Amino acid sequence: MLDQFIKVWSAQTGRPERFFSGVFASDVTSICLDKSHRRIVAGDGDGVIKILDVVTGTCLYEMPKHTHDVVYVNYNVFDRTVLTVGREAEVRISKDFKRIEEEGERELVRCIRGAHKGELVAADYHPNLDLVATGCLDGYIRIW
Repeated sequence: MLDQFIKVWSAQTGRPERFFSGVFASDVTSICLDKSHRRIVAGDGDGVIKILDVVTGTCLYEMPKHTHDVVYVNYNVFDRTVLTVGREAEVRISKDFKRIEEEGERELVRCIRGAHKGELVAADYHPNLDLVATGCLDGYIRIW
């Protein structure tokens, strides 16, 4: 079941430590932590992607919106990028907002539009090999 709340759980106790509401207007559909475990990357059913402070839940940065719901987000520690996948079959690799501040360059590293004809459900990115893998409900996996 999806909802509009984010809970931060203790891995040691199995209990929730923090609870954030009102961060998204739509259901949260995908979530991950960055390499420092101090920021949350989350996407919602409206295509919105936000980077949040894990302690306060404050929005630190809002990434460009997908046209449909976000099905997957992932933080890549090797090159400090965020992989986002929208149901519109678009895969984006964007710089972490701290990296944008440091380098002062454009945000988008790579974008794959129309990755599949069906609904995308999974993706991953390997920066050293510059490969993106995508999976679709039609059973196809593609390497880009």
